[in-house]
Order: sequence, then C-alpha cells, then structure tokens
Amino acid sequence: MKKWILTGCLLAAATVTEADTRLISRLDVFDVWQFNYNISHWLEQGNLRCGASMYGEEPVVITELAPELEGADWIQTAYGSKRFDRGDIACFEAKADAEVLVAHNDAIEHKPAWLDSFIRTDYRLMNDRGERFTFYRRPYRCGERVTLGENGSSEHGMYLVALRPLGAWPEVQAPQGFVIDAAEAGAVGDGKTVNTAALQAAIDRCSARKGGARCGFVTGFS
Repeated sequence: MKKWILTGCLLAAATVTEADTRLISRLDVFDVWQFNYNISHWLEQGNLRCGASMYGEEPVVITELAPELEGADWIQTAYGSKRFDRGDIACFEAKADAEVLVAHNDAIEHKPAWLDSFIRTDYRLMNDRGERFTFYRRPYRCGERVTLGENGSSEHGMYLVALRPLGAWPEVQAPQGFVIDAAEAGAVGDGKTVNTAALQAAIDRCSARKGGARCGFVTGFS
C-alpha cells in the first residue's frame, strides 16, 4: 500500500508538497521556472520499480532497474529541470540513517562537481528512450540535510534520486487529525498518471477548511 500525505497549505515558490515516504522529509526545490512548473513536478515517491515514470511531467518509463533498489523511496524529478544551471537545485532531510543514490545519465561524460562526494556503484537504470543511468551513492545520518545540484547537461535526461535505509525500514506513521482523501479529487496512484491538478485541488480543500486539514491517499494505492 502506498500513501502520500500532503500538508494542507498552498504551494509555495520553493517548496514541494510533502509525501508520506519513509526516508524523505522537507523536500525543497529551487527550479523556479514559469509559474513554478518544474517545482510542481518534483514528487516524493515510494516503491521505485520498473514501469514507473522517471519524471513528473514527461512519460519516460523505467524499463530496467537494479534489483537491490526495487521498492526504494525515491524523488521523481522534473524532466525540464535538466536545463537548470544555477547550482543547488533541491534539498531535503533524511528521516533515518539512509543511503542516497543518484541515478545519473551515462551520456553525460563530465559529472557535476557536487557528485564528487558520491561513490560510483554497479547499480544501473534504463528507460524506454534507451538512456542508461548509473547510481552514485553516499550515506547520510538521520536529520542530515541532503543537497542536490544541477544535472550537468541540458541535452540529456535528468537524474532521479533513490533512498534505502542503513538498517531496517522505519514504520510509516498514520496521519493525525482531519484527513481529506486525494483520490476524491481525482488523484490516481498508478505510478503513471500526472496528479498535479488533482493534488492541488485537494490541497485547496484543506486550505479552505477552518482549523486546517491533512490530505492523503486514505484508501491507499498498490
């Protein structure tokens, strides 16, 4: 069962709605482009797998994935963010001791400097456009801030980020207070549907409710 929990507030310029992943917290994105279009398509996700779309706004499907990373928490980035060239593009906190793995495009020969602190692995990812990605890993402690830099090329596909725990997976806490089911606003948790409009509608309902509310996939999605 996959759940996403979103805070009941309007989308801010540099803040992505918060999903109920087990290892990712407080994801902030700084790719402010055309009414926050790219920001709105960065999403925290659970259950990394083949068949999922790499990007929030572009249907680029994962066709091959290292078995060791199946089921990991991950950040679905925006395809358009590959054009960002102003340094740090996003940051987030690790909810537990975790290994952060960045799947970076093999076609980009000169890796960006921020990846120097990561170690190249043998883990691979491939998408339905024939692009191949290699994962680079680095451990982080619970509460440590993770900073992500630019892609390093506007001509090749944007990276994605996966996380797996350095130990047992932490349990997901059930949401407290009044909860609005995002599915009622039309959200579909199939790993393919772009739910931006539906999620924003659910957030607007939370904001309109006196006393606030939380929004999530109450019914759960497989």
